[in-house]
Amino acid sequence: MSTKKANNSKDRLPAKQFAHVAKVLAEPRRVEILKQIAANGGQIAFSDLVTLHNITSQTISHHVHELKLSGLIEIVREGRCGTLHLQRNVLQAYLNEFSDI
Repeated sequence: MSTKKANNSKDRLPAKQFAHVAKVLAEPRRVEILKQIAANGGQIAFSDLVTLHNITSQTISHHVHELKLSGLIEIVREGRCGTLHLQRNVLQAYLNEFSDI
């Protein structure tokens, strides 16, 4: 009999998304970006991220794009400005997968 805690299927990621999130989080800068979003109440302006990192806005944009494709963040745009929102449910579902290993 297994002693693992059963997780609700809504708290799980499809295998393909799980693998994509793992690949995205293999880049330390992306993990740092997620931490900065979380430390800022779950959202941060793209321009603030550019200020925090000593890299070009194009490079930040690439990292943000990968985080968005994985489902870890959502981008809310107002005109040319964008605010990144952490998708805690996706992050938690990813972490739930590891709890079963």
